[in-house]
Amino acid sequence: MPRVQPRQTSYLRKPRRVLPNPFSNRQGNAVSVERLFQICVATLATLGTLLFGIGQQNVTLPLLSAAAAATSIYVTDIRGWLRLNRFVANLGALLAVTIALIDFFNFDRGNQLLALANLLVYLQVILLFQQKDERTYWQLLMLSLLQVMVASALNFGLLFGVLLVVYLLIALVALALFLLLRESHALRPERSPQDRGVWESLLGGFGPRRATRMVVEPLPAAVTVKDVLPAVGGSAAVQCLLTIGLTTLFFFIIPRTGQKQLIASAPTAQRIVGFSDTVELGELGRAFQSTRDVMNVRFFDEAQQLLTVQGTLLFRGTVLENYDISGGRSRWTRTKSSHAATQHGGPDLDPQFAAALRPSGKSVIQDTTLEPLRREKTVFFVYPAVTEGDLRVSWSASRDQLERKPPVRSKLRLELTTYGFDQQQRQIVQRRVNPVMQRLTAPRLQALTRLPRGPGGEDPFPRLRAEAARVLEDAAKEAAMQRGADEGFSRLEKARLLEDYFLFDPRFAYSLDGQDRGRRLDPVEQFIAEKPIGHCEYFASALTLMLRSQEIPARVVVGFKADRSNSYGGFFAIEQRHAHSWVEVYLRPDDVPSRLRTEATQLYGAWLRLDPTPGGDADFGAESSIGLLTGVSELLDYSQYLWSNYVVGLDAQRQGDLIYRPLSRVGEGVSHVFTKEMWQETVPAFWKSLFDAETWRQLLVEVLTLRGFLLALLAVTLVTFTVWLLRRLVHLARGRRRRRAIQGDSRTYPVVEFYQRLEKLLAAHGLARAPTQTQHEFAVTIGGELRARGALREVAHLPKQLVEFFYRVRFGGKTLDKQQTEAVEQQLAQLAAALDQGSAGGR
Repeated sequence: MPRVQPRQTSYLRKPRRVLPNPFSNRQGNAVSVERLFQICVATLATLGTLLFGIGQQNVTLPLLSAAAAATSIYVTDIRGWLRLNRFVANLGALLAVTIALIDFFNFDRGNQLLALANLLVYLQVILLFQQKDERTYWQLLMLSLLQVMVASALNFGLLFGVLLVVYLLIALVALALFLLLRESHALRPERSPQDRGVWESLLGGFGPRRATRMVVEPLPAAVTVKDVLPAVGGSAAVQCLLTIGLTTLFFFIIPRTGQKQLIASAPTAQRIVGFSDTVELGELGRAFQSTRDVMNVRFFDEAQQLLTVQGTLLFRGTVLENYDISGGRSRWTRTKSSHAATQHGGPDLDPQFAAALRPSGKSVIQDTTLEPLRREKTVFFVYPAVTEGDLRVSWSASRDQLERKPPVRSKLRLELTTYGFDQQQRQIVQRRVNPVMQRLTAPRLQALTRLPRGPGGEDPFPRLRAEAARVLEDAAKEAAMQRGADEGFSRLEKARLLEDYFLFDPRFAYSLDGQDRGRRLDPVEQFIAEKPIGHCEYFASALTLMLRSQEIPARVVVGFKADRSNSYGGFFAIEQRHAHSWVEVYLRPDDVPSRLRTEATQLYGAWLRLDPTPGGDADFGAESSIGLLTGVSELLDYSQYLWSNYVVGLDAQRQGDLIYRPLSRVGEGVSHVFTKEMWQETVPAFWKSLFDAETWRQLLVEVLTLRGFLLALLAVTLVTFTVWLLRRLVHLARGRRRRRAIQGDSRTYPVVEFYQRLEKLLAAHGLARAPTQTQHEFAVTIGGELRARGALREVAHLPKQLVEFFYRVRFGGKTLDKQQTEAVEQQLAQLAAALDQGSAGGR
């Protein structure tokens, strides 16, 4: 058989083991094992950079890596147009190290890890354009793995986990192909002088010289992807599933010793768009709405049972009480009070108020996971709420808001106890009237009714004042006609009348587009008088100033609004675009209606929540439609929630709730199964439900929903996989028994009669196999000896063919058919005749 040599020669200073030139073993349209391996390596390089880019929130490096990987396969591996030699590659590596060091010392401490990670990408690109050998492949695999390790410190998102599983599967396939590739070639050195052209001298070495050429002798049957991919792919898939299964098992059952969570430290935390501790009016441009996450919230009762929220939820953030029109700017700012106080671990409630607050309603636990923020420290919650003994959160008593302590570069999980709901069984509704948590001083109340004056002392809100007075006068006249007497309105009734003015007057419209209001009038005054179009900040500002014009204390509150929870997980996914502004009105204890009074409201009064924005759910239009896309979106949100809270955020408390306590209950349930009482109760109930039409109808309705369809699809998939796995295990067991039957005891070697005859025949002519030689090596050696004897050249290939049949029987567990048996006998006879003739000729 003639030798098969690579298309191009590999020039090396010393003989060394290398892989053959890429794709040299292609046959027709069959893709070689090496080509598939190179594609896998390029894919791993791209995936490693992609995982790193997701953590860095940068698409430049992943795109660069993908382009380099795809280009290198064609121009370097297939065509061989560009192959950097060791000298050029080392120069590129030195340049990459220099750039990385400059970035390392220029970046701040939190981003220095990125400079080192960028170096891995630069080195990877250089290696992709080198002649591939065993060393190069290992370096590419290791650089890709290092990128994944760095990425794991930057990002723990759901997408990262999914791509990590894909990376694992491709890596297992690549390693299996690498093993086949390394073991499928026999190499021998052969020296020959070669001259190099100009371009090859530049990219592949310097000048003509004698070099070592590694001649490749592949196995007799060329191996292609079609031959190995089913076995390699199936084996890699099984290994991947087993790896994920065992890893998941150990991850969840290993006890957590503390409350620390696996939280990715993002290189730069986000800033909330749409939420701010100030509200500036009069700006042009459309209000930007970002879909980035702010927090996830769920509500539980004291027994840790998930509660369902009815209606819209408002999460309080920042309280704004000062309206400033100086300097040509109109804006709301936070409270500036000399008596502002801050306590850690929640408000320091006096015993009297604490005793009054807790019986005023059932407590609800707000379980919140806040995303890392760059500047904002506000904690968003349902007012009123307390957090006991948590030093990560401080309470501003004068501002009625919770604040997280810096640093704010990691996620924060909090459990607050809120008393802002009315609860009926498993459903809760947010209250509109809630108690004031500390006594308001006279200066504070005066600030809540103050309207700013113009530079010359003039009133900047004449139309606003007049419109507020008109609304109340018209309502008073209408009430007098209906009641027959002018009884006047309470503070709460006046507040709601002014709220209804914005909600039901057709002149007012909600819009995210900024309006050109000029400088002639204050933006709120112009909003009332000329351009009644704007977003929630204008409506909240206008109502607050109208209330103050009537000597009613009021303030603007900025936070987030949620109108619907996730139907799969029962949590609220709050995004930046859900930022909202509304109004709080102070009610004295006597102003609170009797049906809304509690012991807590009778101490310091209450805050009445008003939301004057018409079509308050207009900015949630994309979420309000219920359909397939909404269901899929909620399912993805729920998957991300589970990943963030029960994988990334798995701490000792959640591990106990998720694993250990359910296991304990399962143990108790298993023990209950063997009791007589359980069978007496369960069996009759089961038979009754089995023939109950209503039970089947409810089951059908549940299956027809999206959730039911997905659960049914999951169940069918699990059953199908279980059946396939069982069949696979049975097949493997039968194959193992078959091989044992063929081979006998594993401690002895089966006898292959025709191969014994071959060795005896060759030994009789002085060609005995050495103890250190394998059968294949022996056949190759014998073929060379026979070629050296000119008369036996025609039968030099027969030993290798007979060894192939031997391997099929000995290691493959195959049985030769009649045609193959006749071929073996014919080849043995032909070889014996040639050897006898050669021996006679030699004598």
